Order: sequence, then structure tokens, then C-alpha cells
Amino acid sequence: MPFRLVNQLGDTITEKNLTGKIYVAGFFFTACPGICRNLTLQLKRVQEQFMQDNRIMLLSYSVTPETDQPNKLLQYANTYGINSKRWWLLTGNRDSIYQLARRDYFADEDMGMQKTSKDFLHTENLLLIDQNRAIRGIYKGTSAAEVDLLMKDIQKLLHP
Repeated sequence: MPFRLVNQLGDTITEKNLTGKIYVAGFFFTACPGICRNLTLQLKRVQEQFMQDNRIMLLSYSVTPETDQPNKLLQYANTYGINSKRWWLLTGNRDSIYQLARRDYFADEDMGMQKTSKDFLHTENLLLIDQNRAIRGIYKGTSAAEVDLLMKDIQKLLHP
């Protein structure tokens, strides 16, 4: 899953920054009037649960990178209490983000349909990725019960 994106602080982030980490990946956009706010609030619970563990990262990829530039992502992060040490809001090339979402994370809701970066991507799924970059689970990120399960599964990866 090679990528080169920019986080809310303007730092370049690649897959190498995640070497040996367990991480949760999701997709959002700052102007989303619906599920993204709930998704963010549920991810904030994960951030709080694992704040002291540097083996855990949260990644939220913007699906509208043309408008979600680092300054806008930082404003969003400040609004929701996102800690940039544990949670990166990522932006960059739209084609790269959409390819990563669809090819590497299988994050699209309409599997099996050919889509390009011109076809909007919007999903409430969160993906749990282990230290070896294998997908270990997919969770409905707007569901408190599913996010509870996600946190239990992170614990299992931390303490096998």
C-alpha cells in the first residue's frame, strides 16, 4: 500500500511512517453534513482509549482532497480534539487516495462495480490494519457497538 500524502500539520506521510504500527483507516471529508461527524466522534473514542500507546495510529483520508488542504484539516482537527501524534487527517492526490481506498482497502460500498476517482467515494467503514499491513477487520464506524468491537480487536493484536 505505498502512498505519499500530507497530514493536517503539512507533514509528508508515507507507508513507511506506519512500519510496525497497528492502525485504523477511514475515509471522510470536512464538509460532510452527515456520517463523517459521527464517524469522527466514534474514532475519537479510539484515540482516547489508545492515546498512550505509540503502536496505534488512526488515519482519516479525505475523499475531497481538492478542498481539504492541510489548513482545513488542521481546523477540523482542532474542532474535534484530534491529537496529531495519534491521528493523521490525510490529503493529497485524489487519484492516489481513491486508488488506495478501492484497490488496497476495498473500502467502497459498491464492490464489483468499476469506478474511477471521478466517482465519489463515501463509506462509513473503518478498517483495522495489523503490524504486517494485513486487513484484520472492517467495522461500521458510526456504530458504537462496532467501534467497541474494533477496540477489543486492537487489544487482541496488542496482546496476542
